[in-house]
Amino acid sequence: MPETTIRACIEEVANRIESVSESPRVEAELLLGELLALSREGLITQSARAISLEDAERIEQATARRERGEPLFYILGKREFWSLEFKVSASVLCPRPETEVLIERFLEEARNLWDRQNPLRVLDIGTGSGNIAIVAACEIEGCEVTAVDLSEQALAVARENALRHGVESRIRFVQADLFPEEDEAPFHFILSNPPYIASAEINSLPKDVREFEPRQALDGGADGLDYYRRIAKGIERWLLPGGACLMEIGETQAAAIEEIIRSQSAMQDVRVYKDYADRDRVMVAVRNNDG
Repeated sequence: MPETTIRACIEEVANRIESVSESPRVEAELLLGELLALSREGLITQSARAISLEDAERIEQATARRERGEPLFYILGKREFWSLEFKVSASVLCPRPETEVLIERFLEEARNLWDRQNPLRVLDIGTGSGNIAIVAACEIEGCEVTAVDLSEQALAVARENALRHGVESRIRFVQADLFPEEDEAPFHFILSNPPYIASAEINSLPKDVREFEPRQALDGGADGLDYYRRIAKGIERWLLPGGACLMEIGETQAAAIEEIIRSQSAMQDVRVYKDYADRDRVMVAVRNNDG
């Protein structure tokens, strides 16, 4: 990348990544802001500043990665969720804004269901970067979370994020396939953003998702519902009577998942909530008080 100004560099980067980005200008500004340690305001006020050869080389390397389709947030190494910054890597799914709906519903359900006399026990299935578990612990001081993931690499990222946000003492990270050890007590809440893309649909996802994000965090089996079936089978063992299971779902899956939940567990109340784009996004299922 030849000697250039910040303004010209933003334009060049935006043009180069246009084919792989829905918001190339925004991404170009985020990329340069991170690499040059400048806020968006700084990029504007210093737009005529020349970029050093060293910085130009770093920008070139990052731009080339984005041109190949690598997600911006893997290149930056971080992603904002619930106004908190989370480390991300290719070992974890990048947190999505729509998953904040699950957090919103969890906080509302906790206000309604938790007696506040005892610690609120939460199980986060498939914790990934730890974003759901960590926000739960940050928002509710009396919350004790068990965060489960099969990937050792994902758990390492999640532990680092918990330490960053000062909640490492209230989250127990467990490497396991869905549920923790058999001697663990049941929980007031089960939270999960499980894999829910049908296997045959993976190849039709955007390149930055299908080629770079971990397939095990995306692939929900032949019909996308495998993990919901497995979670439903564990509800009676792992969810306290009167507790709630909250799961992110695909926009066309609500009816099928409700049928799975009702057929495999004693749930008195099943509700679906939409995301900010008016798509079905979160299912809340409350267990009968009598178990």
